[in-house]
Amino acid sequence: MANTSTPAQYILILLDMVERRGCNRAKLLAGTTFAQTGMGSIGARINDADFNQLVVNALNLTGDPALGLKLGLRLNLSAHAVLGQAFITCANL
Repeated sequence: MANTSTPAQYILILLDMVERRGCNRAKLLAGTTFAQTGMGSIGARINDADFNQLVVNALNLTGDPALGLKLGLRLNLSAHAVLGQAFITCANL
């Protein structure tokens, strides 16, 4: 099975959203490689296993079942990496 990844913009926006609610960053990053490596090592894409754990942590900390929808509202087209760039440059959708 291929290693899958998620654009780093998603994690950065999710971190901002959850921290603005007063949640602790260490608890949010628990169980991810970010807890050991820190945020400085994040590149253009992150491992999906880390993103999935971050989402589980965020949902548990906030108790907000609509958190994914709220994240989606915060993402603009450029946050979707190559797919977003394709939509931006598309003459007609």
